[in-house]
Amino acid sequence: SPLRRNLDAPGAPAEFVGWALVRGVKMYLDPKPRGCREWVDPESGERQRVNPALVCTGDPKDANVYACYAVSEGACLRALLGEPRMLGMT
Repeated sequence: SPLRRNLDAPGAPAEFVGWALVRGVKMYLDPKPRGCREWVDPESGERQRVNPALVCTGDPKDANVYACYAVSEGACLRALLGEPRMLGMT
């Protein structure tokens, strides 16, 4: 089963293809500030949510590992619908 269940579509489950090492991409952590829709009050006892932010550097010393899935077009659209930020899928 895929890492993210929203990649499955009815009758077309996502298929794990493999891992890809992509050079020239560096990951930074993007903590959620107060007021952000994903912010969690530390007093609540829940863990703070942190998203990765990927920056293309072109430096071969920078690299990121990606899990690659084959998914249906419908699953791609559903995963992106309602997202308030720019997301990329390739």
